[in-house]
Amino acid sequence: MEKVYHIYAKDRCLFHSIKEEDFQATWSTLNNMVGLMKTDYNVDDLTYEELYVNKEIILNSSHWQDIYKLIKFELKVCFSYDKRIYC
Repeated sequence: MEKVYHIYAKDRCLFHSIKEEDFQATWSTLNNMVGLMKTDYNVDDLTYEELYVNKEIILNSSHWQDIYKLIKFELKVCFSYDKRIYC
């Protein structure tokens, strides 16, 4: 199991799935920025959610495998040449 964090300002997610080792620095920096800068948010608007995830279960789930198959078949390689786009 891995611990990750989501950081919110009011109801808006600002940071998603931050690793535990990066959380404290990100949280402190964000609190300082909101306190110093003129924004639509204040320090009281900031919240975080702590989650435990098991990546092995997620990656082995049939739902994830279906998404992977969809992405794999929908992915196209495109390039631009002579002001035209080719796929």
